Amino acid sequence: MYLKSSKNFLKSSEEVVSMFLGLLIVIILVGLIFNFVQKRRGTINLPGISTSTVKEGDLKPSSISENNESQNKNYEVVRGDSLWKIAEKEYGDGNKWVNIAKENKLTNPRVLMIGQKLILPKNDPTKIAEKQLTNTINSGEYTVERGDSLWKIAVRAYSDGNKWTEIWNSNKNLISNPNKIYKGTKLVIPNLSK
Repeated sequence: MYLKSSKNFLKSSEEVVSMFLGLLIVIILVGLIFNFVQKRRGTINLPGISTSTVKEGDLKPSSISENNESQNKNYEVVRGDSLWKIAEKEYGDGNKWVNIAKENKLTNPRVLMIGQKLILPKNDPTKIAEKQLTNTINSGEYTVERGDSLWKIAVRAYSDGNKWTEIWNSNKNLISNPNKIYKGTKLVIPNLSK
């Protein structure tokens, strides 16, 4: 009797294992199909995430309206394009990919389709230059404003966000955590031209 019940137990265990192995194979197949479909869709690459490059001739405007300065430019997406690469080519600053995404109301800015038409918002270099001139910080004392961070202050003071550590080191008595600075705090901005 004991032998008969152990045979039935082993038989039912084998059936359960077979069922789980079959389910695992089905899940793997569904995952592979989903991955294949996702790769077939176009994607953009953000800096540091991909090593692909775009040749100078690959990024061409499909139609540019030069006759009316108030009109935006249009681009047609080609293989290898990304919002970052388009922004670097058009504006000289890859961070402006956000403006392109907003202008085109892209729900997923990581996905671009080959042949897709994008509107590139007009870039006014005089406004950018004026803003940069008025936002610079000279060495000496600086009062923290709302929305400031050590990185942003370093960019405005030294044109290099990586020098935020210089500001932090000069103000460790006021800043215990470099990720938290408070409005109204008077910071010493060291002169690094020595």
